[in-house]
Amino acid sequence: MNMNVSSSTPFLHLPPDHDGLLLGAHVRDCHRARERGFALRCLAERLHQVLGPRFFTTVFGAAALLTLLAGCI
Repeated sequence: MNMNVSSSTPFLHLPPDHDGLLLGAHVRDCHRARERGFALRCLAERLHQVLGPRFFTTVFGAAALLTLLAGCI
């Protein structure tokens, strides 16, 4: 097997419109991602950003409040 590859010869030969095909696939994927449930995913991400860091504090506070309420009843 003779592998005469010069530095000016590309190792991987791609069709000339390969970049266009990749861009088209990317645009289709982006369009599909925005179709169903996009607003719901955005809302979920925002809630996660706000409530995520305070999750354990919120759970502890709710447990303490429920304990106090159970003691008063």
